[in-house]
Amino acid sequence: MSGSAALEAVVARLESVAARLEATEVHKASTVVDRAFKAERVVVEAIAQCKQPDMGGLQKLVEPVGVEISAADKLTQGRRSAAFNYSKAVAEALPALSWVVYSGPSCGMDPPPKHVENHLQSAEFWTNKILLENRTAPHADWVKALKDLLKGLCTYLKTHHFSGPAWNASGIPLSQFKPGSTPSAGPPAVQAAGSNEVPSTSGSKSAPAKPAASKPPRTECEQGRKWVIENHVGNPEIVISDTNPRQAVYIYKCSNSTIQVKGKVNAISVDSCQRVGLLFEDIVAACELVNSTRIQAQATGVVPTIAVDKCDGVQLYLSADSLGVDITTAKSSEVNVIVPGATPEADLVEHAIPEQYLSQYKNGKFVTAPVSHSAG
Repeated sequence: MSGSAALEAVVARLESVAARLEATEVHKASTVVDRAFKAERVVVEAIAQCKQPDMGGLQKLVEPVGVEISAADKLTQGRRSAAFNYSKAVAEALPALSWVVYSGPSCGMDPPPKHVENHLQSAEFWTNKILLENRTAPHADWVKALKDLLKGLCTYLKTHHFSGPAWNASGIPLSQFKPGSTPSAGPPAVQAAGSNEVPSTSGSKSAPAKPAASKPPRTECEQGRKWVIENHVGNPEIVISDTNPRQAVYIYKCSNSTIQVKGKVNAISVDSCQRVGLLFEDIVAACELVNSTRIQAQATGVVPTIAVDKCDGVQLYLSADSLGVDITTAKSSEVNVIVPGATPEADLVEHAIPEQYLSQYKNGKFVTAPVSHSAG
C-alpha cells in the first residue's frame, strides 16, 4: 500500500470509529480531520506541480487548511461536553498540517517531520486522557487511528519533504495550477481533492459542505496611528518596522503566523488569534492578549503591563529589561512565563501563573490565595 493510500485508509478508519462511538462531537471532530486532509492534498499537489510561489500566493493556497485548523479549535470552545478530550486531541493534531508553510530555519518553525512530531506529542496529552477514562475498543481504536495518521504523515515527510516543501523548480506557476489534474503522492483525503462533499457515516447521501467565508489578509497603518494586522493564515514573515511611540498595533484573527514589531510602540493587542508568535521590542503602555489560544509573546525590551484575558496556552518570554512588568490574567489557562536564568550562561526558567485559588473565610471576610503550583 502506498503512503497516500495508507493515509486515506487511516482517515476513513477514524471516521468509521467515530460513528461507532455515537457521539456527535466526536463525529464532528473526525469530519474536520477529513476535510483538513482534503485541503492539504490540494496543497501537496501544488507543491509537486508548481514553482515556489510568493507569500501572497502561498497564503491563498493554504487558506482552506487554515480554515479547518480553526474549525477544529472552535470545537473546543464554549461549554465542555463529554467528548471534549476528543476535540482537544484533534485541535492539537491538525496544526501539524501547517508544515507546508515552512520556509527555513529562520521562519520560527521546526522542519516538517519534527513539526508533525511536536503536534503528535501535544495531541497525545489529550488522547491519554481519553484512554484513562475508557480503554474499550471504540475509544482505543479512535486514539490509535488519530496517532497513526500523524505518524504516517511524519514518515511521508521524512521521505518527500524532509527539509521543507519540495516545490518543483521546473514546474508551472501556481496561477496555472488546477487541483486534481495529476495524481499526488501527498497526504490524501477520503474523496478526491477539491470535492465539497462530507462523507456520511449513516449511509445517507452526502450533502455539500458550505464553503467557509474568509477575508483577505491585511497589513496596513490607519492614518499613521494604528497598525492593523488581520486574517493572516500560515504567514511566518510579518514584520512591522516603520513604527513610533504614538502608534498602536492591533492583531486580529490571525493563525499559524509570526509577527515581529520593531521599535517602540504605544500598545499591542492580540485578539481572537490562534497559534501566533509575537516578537516585540518596547511598549509604552501595555500588551494585551484577548480571546486567543496558543500564543507565544516575547519581549526584548521594556513593557509595563501584559494583560491576558480569556486565553488558553500562553507563553510569555521576558528579557532582563522586561522583568519589571505587571502581568494580569483573567479567565485564562496554561499561562507560563519564561525568564532569564540567574546568569547569562544559565538556562531559562519557566514559571506557571496560577489557575486555581483557595478562598477561606477569616475574621469576617474571605481571604483568597493561589493554590500551590508544582511548576516554577
